[in-house]
Amino acid sequence: MNKIFNRIMNTELDAFVATALRSYNADKKAQKNAFVASKMSELDELHTKMNTAILKDKGYSMLSDLDSARDDKFMRAKKISDAYDIFPIEAKRTLNAPIKALFDKYAKSGLTSANYKSESALIESFKGDLKPYQENVAALEGLKEALDELFAAEDAFLKASDAYTHALNGKTASASSYKKPMLSIINDTLVVYLSAMIVSNDADCSDFAKVVETEIERTNAVIEKRSALPKLQPQS
Repeated sequence: MNKIFNRIMNTELDAFVATALRSYNADKKAQKNAFVASKMSELDELHTKMNTAILKDKGYSMLSDLDSARDDKFMRAKKISDAYDIFPIEAKRTLNAPIKALFDKYAKSGLTSANYKSESALIESFKGDLKPYQENVAALEGLKEALDELFAAEDAFLKASDAYTHALNGKTASASSYKKPMLSIINDTLVVYLSAMIVSNDADCSDFAKVVETEIERTNAVIEKRSALPKLQPQS
């Protein structure tokens, strides 16, 4: 039985262990073996921690996407106000003037480039400054809808940020910190032990061992294919 390549990605290792655990939990005979049971229990604990860490990392990525979304909504609304600044109807330009001034003020304050917390504070302040001009906004077609989208994007960001902060509590380790101990259990103990079970045609563990062997081969093939992909060279 081959060992898993050390260059396996965290998500690939997480998926491999999840498959191995499902196979083990469905194999009553393999569960009779005390050594395999102890190692699978260790893997299960590490897998849970790695999975949580991976989800945490995805949560940060999602925050980045939501932050970009609110930036885009702010700029879209600002462009509408900028367009009204050169609108041929003077009444529309007059209604838009104080709103454009606010957009310019917050754009210059770096709203779209501020850190997450600062941007939320700036959007909340911008929303408050707009309150005296709700009638103006309503009279400028398209602007209210654009502002509604901005504030909805901010609400979505805040909700995700709260959930992400909650997920971080007590979970400071990265997914990579679990990779080495997981590979050690798999490659240095389970692979060696299960290989012997296949050779001896052990009544309890040989079937599970063959499943693990097949999954290792499949996972290594994926890693080989990924590693063989040509890397894009930077254009000069």
